[in-house]
Amino acid sequence: MDDSVNNVAQAIATALNWSSTPDARQ
Repeated sequence: MDDSVNNVAQAIATALNWSSTPDARQ
């Protein structure tokens, strides 16, 4: 369970980081 929660949290953090950095998409 802890692993799943950690994975989801990391995925959300990564998604937020990508959305916050349009430079990375360019």
